[in-house]
Order: sequence, then structure tokens, then C-alpha cells
Amino acid sequence: MGRSMSESQDRTLPATPRRREDARNKGLAPNATALGWPAMAAVVLAVMPVWYRTTASATVSAIENIQMTGKGGSSYELLPIIFPTVVVVMLALGVLIMVRTFFDGAAWRLDRLAFRFERIDPKVGLQRIVSKGTVVRAVTSFAGLAILASAAWLLSGSVVVVLGDFVVQPGADEGQGSGLLFTAVNYLWGMLMVAGIVAAADWWLQRFRFERKIRMTPSELREELRGLRSDPKVRWQRNGR
Repeated sequence: MGRSMSESQDRTLPATPRRREDARNKGLAPNATALGWPAMAAVVLAVMPVWYRTTASATVSAIENIQMTGKGGSSYELLPIIFPTVVVVMLALGVLIMVRTFFDGAAWRLDRLAFRFERIDPKVGLQRIVSKGTVVRAVTSFAGLAILASAAWLLSGSVVVVLGDFVVQPGADEGQGSGLLFTAVNYLWGMLMVAGIVAAADWWLQRFRFERKIRMTPSELREELRGLRSDPKVRWQRNGR
């Protein structure tokens, strides 16, 4: 026990790229997928008015054409409905890739597509389940869920009031409908802000624990440098220069 504590105290050196890549290959490195979901939702919510106006008018035109001709909609008529939806989906996926690339430093390497047994090793999986990190992860997940539930409860007051007025009055006009939509959109934006803050805090905590876990002792760094000097690829590149 004293030896493990001394080793943890000696881990004062930042991890080398090789050590960090090994940890990534083993599935130990956290990823920014949790950050990507709020970003994707924000993009979808931001372009939703334009998407609605575009697809709504195209849908009405397609329905009127079907009623007049008595035939099913052709691909030409459905294109103005499908194309904006595809654009929104591609924008959301593009934002997710950008977030992963920026926060995780994801690199496009073909060798990462190869199957690696250590990522699904049952022994390693059991060790993770009974580890201290799993307990910390569970606690932080429940805390984040509690924060989101509290925010949903606190921000839903205005939506409930507007929805109650809209239901009670049978002669609700278009202005009340737009007011309800405006309130609902503001509610979603508020939830997205809270979700983004929770996701950012969760990612930072995971990243902080990961960087501490892979830090190196001086002896580990010397061994890795010795292994790099003996690597045939390194010697070949050095001689080539």
C-alpha cells in the first residue's frame, strides 16, 4: 500500500503521446460525446424556424397537388420536404464531429478502425465495474440528472401558465398559439443551456481524472524513451534524416 501511494506521488510527469494513445486504444480516454449532444440540439433548435417554414409550405403544396391530381407525390414534389431535413441532420452531425475533434483531439487514422480485443476484455470490464472510478462516475451522473430535473421543474412554470390559458380559452387565436410556441422554444433553450453546463462539467471532471491517471513516473519515462530508441522505425527515421 505504501508503495502504491509513493508511486502515485511520483507520477508528476505528463503522459507522452504514446502513453495517451495506448490509453485511448484501451478505451480509457473520455470522449466529448456528451458535449456534442447539447451542441447538436442547439443547432437543430436554431434552424428549426427556417426548416419549419420551408417544409410546411412544401408539404401544403404537395398535399394540394395530390388532391388535385389524385396521384401520389412524386420525388420532385417530395424533394423540398426531404432536402431541408437532410441538411439539418448533416449540420448536426458536422457539429458533433467538430466538438469531438476540438475537445478530444480526435485524429483521422485508419488504424483506429481496427478491432482491438482490449476494448472488450471481460477482465478489464469487471475491473472497471468494481473500481472507484465507477462509483465516482455513478455519483456524478446522478448529480447531473438531479440538476437537469430541477432545471426542468423550475423552467416549466411559464410553459404551464401559457398552456393553461391556451387550453381554457376555446377561442384561442393565432397570437396565443405563437405565444405558446415562443414560450416553449425559450424553455428548450434554457434546458439546453443547463444541459451544456452539466455536460461541460462532467467532461472536464472525466478529463481531469484521466490525465491524473496516466501521468508517468521518471522511471516509466526513461523506460519508454529507451524503448523508442530501440524501435526499428525510430532508428530508420533517424538514419534517414
